[in-house]
Amino acid sequence: MNDIWNNGFRSFEVDVRFGDNQITNFQVGHNHGVMGVSFEELINSVDYTKINRIWLDFKNLTVENHNQALQRLNYLDKKYNIKKNLIVESGTKKKIFQVFNQDGWHTSYCLPTDNIIKLLQKNDIKQMKVIANQISQQVKKQKLQAISFDHRLYQFVKKYLEYKISKKIVYHVWYAPPLKDIDFQDKLLQNKIYLDKRVKTLLSKYQSPFNL
Repeated sequence: MNDIWNNGFRSFEVDVRFGDNQITNFQVGHNHGVMGVSFEELINSVDYTKINRIWLDFKNLTVENHNQALQRLNYLDKKYNIKKNLIVESGTKKKIFQVFNQDGWHTSYCLPTDNIIKLLQKNDIKQMKVIANQISQQVKKQKLQAISFDHRLYQFVKKYLEYKISKKIVYHVWYAPPLKDIDFQDKLLQNKIYLDKRVKTLLSKYQSPFNL
């Protein structure tokens, strides 16, 4: 975090889990058992008033923890005023996700990457249409403002999903060209995803000596 901050970046993506081992806060980490500091400690490590955007990848949103997780987010907003800058992303298909939207949080459904990539590789048009229809219904049910996806799913989104969902739904995508690329700016400006007006966030990989 301090590494990207010292290089001038003020937006970032972070994986979090909530409630593991009965801990009632968000912890940084991708998998249970391999966890880092609390999300609160992370944003306290910099001047949080200068943060532009946080993409919060909520890895374990469930029926059991969603109310308490929402309460914790609202507590963090009162303390840090982060609601306006936060994307709450989840891969859940449950209707419970809508409560975050109803409380004013920007919510994004993470598309099932591996499943859709397999269908693209097989060119299984019939099944892609089925999944696109399921996602479009889910977007309505969860009252989402966005979907998020791997850049390899862009073709699927544009061809099978986009016309089924509201034009108000925006996209958050990973990845753009890596930041270490010497031709980063030229490649970015030619990137069709970057040029797509529905894409509001585009992640780039950051090379750091602290990468695991």
